Amino acid sequence: MKLKILISILLISANCLLVQAKDNQTDELIHIEKTWNMSNLEFEQLKTISEDTEIDGLTFKASKDKPIDFISSKQTLNGIEYSRCVSLGGIGSKNYRSIELDVFGVSTIKITAKSNSSEIRTLKFMDEYGNELGSMKCSSLLTRGTVITEETKKIYIYSNDSSISIYEIKLITDNI
Repeated sequence: MKLKILISILLISANCLLVQAKDNQTDELIHIEKTWNMSNLEFEQLKTISEDTEIDGLTFKASKDKPIDFISSKQTLNGIEYSRCVSLGGIGSKNYRSIELDVFGVSTIKITAKSNSSEIRTLKFMDEYGNELGSMKCSSLLTRGTVITEETKKIYIYSNDSSISIYEIKLITDNI
């Protein structure tokens, strides 16, 4: 039996790409890639978020006491230029100063981030039940970290130490 795959690529903005691959016989999605670059248009007008805010599949968890700031910050990593980031502003949890996203099946999450000081800080990847899925050490230099999940769940990304800036989140899902 031949497997036919339909691949659709949508350029949502300059640095935001959604790639979907479908099995033509079953019409099931078998591969999705989604990139959220904080320099993109959908994040451009954001400044301070002081309540939970959903944008294009990401939920920014914030409160008046523990807001999240979108700031200008020019950085380059592996030839990709960034002009803005989301600054988590301090220690977070699944309820505040975090980013929530849904993953479906086997997924890889790639984060481009850095510490907002010269101190090395830890970015945590947690599931909705409080289990740590992975972590990433962030220095004052922009870096990319990866976490792999194996099941459908909500993921929360937040700082375990103090303020960390996130420039890009990429989600790659296979075998949905």
